[in-house]
Amino acid sequence: MSIHPHPLPEQCELDPDGRSAWHFILQAQSWAEENCTAKTAKHNDRLINIRVLGFLLKDLWDHHEQHTHFVTGYNSLLREVERSLTTESPIGTKEEFSNQCENLCMLGCWYRVHLFRVFWSNAGPTPSNSEHPSRPSFEATKAQLMADMASTPKTKHEAKDKALIRDGYQCRISRAFDSLVMTDSAVQKRSHDAGIHRHTSTTGVYLFSESAQDGDKPVEYAGNAFSILTMFGLGDIAERLMGVGVNNLSNVITMSTGLHTLFDVFKFWLEEVPNRAS
Repeated sequence: MSIHPHPLPEQCELDPDGRSAWHFILQAQSWAEENCTAKTAKHNDRLINIRVLGFLLKDLWDHHEQHTHFVTGYNSLLREVERSLTTESPIGTKEEFSNQCENLCMLGCWYRVHLFRVFWSNAGPTPSNSEHPSRPSFEATKAQLMADMASTPKTKHEAKDKALIRDGYQCRISRAFDSLVMTDSAVQKRSHDAGIHRHTSTTGVYLFSESAQDGDKPVEYAGNAFSILTMFGLGDIAERLMGVGVNNLSNVITMSTGLHTLFDVFKFWLEEVPNRAS
């Protein structure tokens, strides 16, 4: 049995351009329902794709006052919808309508695949005991790692080790200390002084996923990731995160493996706090 997102609402609070686009998206949803088959491949399910497109447009508008990047994203998405409605078919024909609906569904599929890929690590959480330097020599490596902190790490293991040190050997969300460094007396003292006695396994988590540039077509994946970030007016940041730049410490935080699992499947996320440095 195929499971689909909730149907798009008939009425939606949008600006005039958005309402015009919404009209076509609703028509495409009806067309997709009529042309939906049980044998359709999951990634190419027209009904899922058009609803992803519709809810993305709605969500960008609903939050555009809280997040300035959403305004840029909303306007970019409207332009993509408009381009999708332009076909070579005779105007006013069933062929034009079908092609417009198909184009909108394909647009939804593109965002469904590549927008999620930017932030979703397909590899899943990495066990923390393979990430950290061996103990008890961890403190002995601290001076060298701190001296190199200003440079962009060349590998994800180096990036995660440096992030662990920068974050005080703690999960940035729960503040629990990393279990594997709790044998170190300096970390024990820090834990005692902070009044935090929880400890957990941790891993370094990428905000902009390194997997967005992996796979059998890394150049294509990187290009799509760049397009997604540019859509939100983040082109300059995207350029810095391409290639080994993804290991920049501004893109990595220490998180417990349990929270990483939830973060990786979008059960929770991080949002910008206005007028407050991250």
